[in-house]
Amino acid sequence: MTESAENMQPPTPPRPKRRAWKLARRAFLTIVLVLVSLILLVQLPAVQNWLAQRVTASLEKTLETRVNVDNVRISWLNEMTIDGLFIEDKYGDTLLYGKTLAADFNFDYQKGFVIESVLIADTRFMIRRHLGDPESNLETALQKLFPPSDEPANPLNLKLNRVDLQRITFLQNDSVRGQRFDISLESAVARIEDLDLPNKIIRLSEAELREPVVRQTSFPPTPLVTTGSRS
Repeated sequence: MTESAENMQPPTPPRPKRRAWKLARRAFLTIVLVLVSLILLVQLPAVQNWLAQRVTASLEKTLETRVNVDNVRISWLNEMTIDGLFIEDKYGDTLLYGKTLAADFNFDYQKGFVIESVLIADTRFMIRRHLGDPESNLETALQKLFPPSDEPANPLNLKLNRVDLQRITFLQNDSVRGQRFDISLESAVARIEDLDLPNKIIRLSEAELREPVVRQTSFPPTPLVTTGSRS
């Protein structure tokens, strides 16, 4: 009689610590599986180009001009290559066309978003200021991307360490000042000390240029007329 009564006793409930450990382990495994699934999903070309379309659509809305990308490749969330990047300026002409732009990056909890290196190859920059315009197409684009505010100048804490340039052409045509610069460059390497795009500040620690060609053309300027002064 005593033995049957003992056998009929309810099982001992699991200890609270053991139950909490099981729940924490399940939650951790679930998070790991979700992260791995997202990383694998982002490796699919269709997903990468879909993300590129969303980004270009956002840039078009911000810049109020046409932005196009031919192809985007992202490798394990730390390498990205963009083929055929085109950005139109406010005059309806080319501000930037880059055949190849590649970046190696990572995220550091102390330093923020760090771009270890950027490769820009077979690219044309075309900076213009037409008659009567107080700012160039590049200045207008930067104003739209980084509008004046009381927020910190670099809210993303963006860091850029190195830039490699290959086969670059650069045009700056200022109709107000009466100056035009045509610059071509076979290759260059620059190490960045400070990057502050909202305030248009880029400080280099060192730079190496290969086969630079610079041509300057001067023509009669057409200064802007402002109240009480001319500039």
